[in-house]
Amino acid sequence: MPPGSQTTTTPTSPSDEFNASIGQTARRLREASFATLQEVAEALDTPVGDYQRFEEGLGRLSPTQLVSLARLHGVSVEQLIGSVQPVMTPSQSLEADSRRLLSLFEQLDATKRRECLAFAERLASP
Repeated sequence: MPPGSQTTTTPTSPSDEFNASIGQTARRLREASFATLQEVAEALDTPVGDYQRFEEGLGRLSPTQLVSLARLHGVSVEQLIGSVQPVMTPSQSLEADSRRLLSLFEQLDATKRRECLAFAERLASP
């Protein structure tokens, strides 16, 4: 398979379609919160490969893990399984942005952190 290409599977039953839909919703929520596969898998106490297969619609989570996943993303189980469209509140959006900024900030060396803070202070000043 060429580098960068992805395999896709076609759901073969209503159950497969349902699981694929939940996985797609979970992926969208994870990406919206800038969480990594590893971070979510650790929060659910499941191997990262198993969680990745779940997002791809090729695996399942236990009911307990689905409840934990919904809580992790600040949505109801109904929103996670697709019976209600998930909506991020402004505070959830701010929290997701904060987690992403912190993740990026932690990757910077001390000099770049100071530059970043100075830049943020300039942006925030009236």
